[in-house]
Amino acid sequence: MFARFRGGIAALRKVFERPRLFDPTGESFWRDPYMSDHILRAHLDPATDDASRRRVTIERSARWIRSLLPSGARLLDLGCGPGLYCEAFADLGLRVTGVDYSAKAIGYARERAASRRAPIEYRLADYRSTDFVGAFDAVTMIYGGFGVLSNVDRDGILGAVRRALKPGGLFIFDVFTRRYIEDGRGGWYLRGRDGFWSSRPHLLREQKFDYPGEDVHVDRYVVVEWRGSVKVFNLWKHYYSAETIQGVLQEAGFSVEGLYGDLTGAEASASGEWIGLVARPKRIRGQVTKE
Repeated sequence: MFARFRGGIAALRKVFERPRLFDPTGESFWRDPYMSDHILRAHLDPATDDASRRRVTIERSARWIRSLLPSGARLLDLGCGPGLYCEAFADLGLRVTGVDYSAKAIGYARERAASRRAPIEYRLADYRSTDFVGAFDAVTMIYGGFGVLSNVDRDGILGAVRRALKPGGLFIFDVFTRRYIEDGRGGWYLRGRDGFWSSRPHLLREQKFDYPGEDVHVDRYVVVEWRGSVKVFNLWKHYYSAETIQGVLQEAGFSVEGLYGDLTGAEASASGEWIGLVARPKRIRGQVTKE
């Protein structure tokens, strides 16, 4: 019995250790049946930017992105959540397809789309393994979706975006800067029933680890449920400077058309928390343009 107790303490100690780079932990933050409902509520909360930006910012971004595109353009929104940006794009006359990993978010988006004049197509899929070939005038990844990817997944997404875009199409997205992840501290928190992380009373340990040579940060959440399980969630944030993100894009065969402070077209700032980018795949010599 003592050996079992010691083994349990050792296993618990291990979950508090610094994780390996981009370790996903096996727990699905976005698909957890309980938490996905709370995430959806956060998306729809008009008073917070925790999951989606506030409506006024969404509408400003949609108008600015629309100004970069031809009339009736086809747009693919990766990580669309409950479709808040997709709806704003559709209201501006774009033909929109949204992709997201959360069944709860896509279910909500599809319900709203059924009553709309301008149809929006929603697909429940992991965009890291979804291919859309040569169909879109623009691909968007908004509110840091690009920054949660490992290097392997990031490079895979850039290849998928190239294939999804028509010749001359635009990749429009934003990334975190180092400034974005500087605020906040970890700690221990005791929570009652029906909290964000669990329906049971639980102990929450929030830890923050930096990987300076990789420009990566992780928020690690260990949820110890009362008379229940121990769950671990690693939320990764790969942050960039203007120089490093442009280098990644150029290496992947993109040219940077514009660098901004965010996706409303604000002026770029060296002290800002976000970088907004508009990029275009470079023409390959001998490439045939399809009309």
